[in-house]
Amino acid sequence: MHGRAAALFLIGLLLVAGCVLPFSKGSGTGGESQVTPTPVACAAGTSDCQGICVDLDMDEEHCGQCWHACLPGQYCIWGNCTVGITCPEGQTRCGPYTCSDLQTDYFNCGACDAKCPSETPMQTCCNGTCRNLNKDTAHCGDCGLTCSPGLVCCDGNCVEPAANPCQCDPACPIGETCCNRRCVDLLRDRANCGKCGNACTGLYYLCMGGMCGHTIP
Repeated sequence: MHGRAAALFLIGLLLVAGCVLPFSKGSGTGGESQVTPTPVACAAGTSDCQGICVDLDMDEEHCGQCWHACLPGQYCIWGNCTVGITCPEGQTRCGPYTCSDLQTDYFNCGACDAKCPSETPMQTCCNGTCRNLNKDTAHCGDCGLTCSPGLVCCDGNCVEPAANPCQCDPACPIGETCCNRRCVDLLRDRANCGKCGNACTGLYYLCMGGMCGHTIP
């Protein structure tokens, strides 16, 4: 009886162990139990792929369905892997259906998605580099137009530094305004009286205090 009771007790231990082991960390052969990722709330237009929110219409790693990756060089378009278009010589594909000349493209200057700065004045892509055509002596007014030695680029024109056409440093003195690339006093300038381009006409008309007036002969 004692032997049979011991056998039954051993069988019971094995049954208990069989229920526990699949949920515990093994020691070389058992392994760990598989844990299902907690579902996440994804934004509209995206899907939950085991805890990761992806756009199945555009994601190259999850194209059309979770974990369906496109081959190298392919794009995911509306859930289908495609090679896109073939660009002509001298242009680079910067998207499935976009070809760009990286030497001149403002939005892809030197590399895809390398957009030139848009501050005033807006820069231009010259030979794959963003340039300010208003001040760049190597690209003054247009790509490749280089100013002669000793000249500076001011407002897109090569000029002598002393000419001070407003856009050069230094700027117009205090009290003066840049009109047609020239510093003027709007209170006294007959060609720009009160504002740029407002000319006082007639032999006896002068600009006084920013207003055109008639002088006594």
